[in-house]
Amino acid sequence: MKTLKAICLLLLLVKFSLAQTMDDKHKLKKVSGCYGSTTEGICLFDDGKFLLYGYATAVFGKYSFEKDYMSFVPDVPPLFEVYAIANKSIGDSTRTNFRGFDRGRNTFVKFGDRDVARVFNIDANCFDSPFVYQTTKLKGKTILSNYVEANFSSDDKIGVSWEYDLPTTYNDFIFIYNAPSRYEDKFEAIIEQAKEGDILRTSSYAREKGFAKRAIDPNDKNWEEMLDFKKQYDSNKAITDEVIYANKHYSAFSAPKEDYVFDNKTNQFVSKTANENEAYYLHNQYNDGRYLRKYVKIEPQLKTGFNPNSVKISPTTIFYTVCGEGSGNSYHYNGYTKVETAKTSAVEVAPMLQTIPNIVIEKPAETMLSDGFYLIKPNSKDSIASSVPLFKQSDIKSIAETKAKNEVSILLTDSGLNKLKRSDATSADKIFLMLDGKKIAEANFKIIDQSLLLLGDFTTKEIQEFINQFKK
Repeated sequence: MKTLKAICLLLLLVKFSLAQTMDDKHKLKKVSGCYGSTTEGICLFDDGKFLLYGYATAVFGKYSFEKDYMSFVPDVPPLFEVYAIANKSIGDSTRTNFRGFDRGRNTFVKFGDRDVARVFNIDANCFDSPFVYQTTKLKGKTILSNYVEANFSSDDKIGVSWEYDLPTTYNDFIFIYNAPSRYEDKFEAIIEQAKEGDILRTSSYAREKGFAKRAIDPNDKNWEEMLDFKKQYDSNKAITDEVIYANKHYSAFSAPKEDYVFDNKTNQFVSKTANENEAYYLHNQYNDGRYLRKYVKIEPQLKTGFNPNSVKISPTTIFYTVCGEGSGNSYHYNGYTKVETAKTSAVEVAPMLQTIPNIVIEKPAETMLSDGFYLIKPNSKDSIASSVPLFKQSDIKSIAETKAKNEVSILLTDSGLNKLKRSDATSADKIFLMLDGKKIAEANFKIIDQSLLLLGDFTTKEIQEFINQFKK
């Protein structure tokens, strides 16, 4: 009898669980869509994931239904990440690439028994990446620390240290700092039904007006773009983060496939066509993916609090960089092979842009400057928003191919970001480039963090030619 009761209870629980699951799926499908404008809002997807988007902001996460509200939990990357490899080419010395530390003013590192040192000077600017620090072989533990505002609306500070015991077999490292953001905080929301439609009201964003749900217009590609963006994010997230493949300049690439062979002597993957484009990559060294190293992830051994006021801080920093006066002492990466300008004319370079089938040359407006990125508003009478460039080459830190293999990623300086912020650019607009007095066909774009993505559906070869031509 007891066994029969237990079976009946189990069946009831299973039935209730299935009913609840089906109910949640129905709710997810019902609320899916984008709430807000094309430039700011929240997209809810029917698989329980969301995208919070805005100026220089794109945060994915998961949402779920509670009793009378919705709970949102953003995806938060680890504060620090450390990857390592045994690099035979640098002998007994140690080389470390610092990524993301230029976005955190109060970041510190301690190597072994050395004093704690700031990664960058307090007033650092005019950054010239990649940031590579080379020193003697490390001994003892390595500690990475930060000291930031505990709450973005208060003056309170909080410090964290992550301690690593780096294996002595490794001598080449990648240190990554994922600076905290207020957009990573959990929040709640409700959906109100109003005459004008559903309104998403959150505990953190657009509290007064909320975000109105946008109707899906067949002629509006914004929702389709959001779905593609999510698909790309899910694909990248699915790839294990236990390793990073990078060239000797620390530019990251996707995992090498059958067109690479592993060289035990140099401990790196070598492209089977490595000898075919030597002259081209001599002028495009950061994006040279012919030789790739596999950096494996090292987990921290200990996490503790940190206060720079309670430890001895070294008077010197790992990197020093400023603009204007004193810039002569600023850090500059010196890992590139120098190319003699006198020999440039005899060196084979990438084809001119006119030979790229995906790019069309047009005659520019006479009032426009010869070089720069311009904003286009397709729905306006005068499609070119202004004869003044949105930003110029001097506003760009770097330009490279993305993991999506069909986009160009442009990392902007603070000045370039401010210019974008002052403009009224939206995802419905396009951007085109002027080079050597010629107008290059426009492309849609997205703004993510400090980068501008040009969505031109370019091939890898086209992007490499584009980047090489732009850097000339």
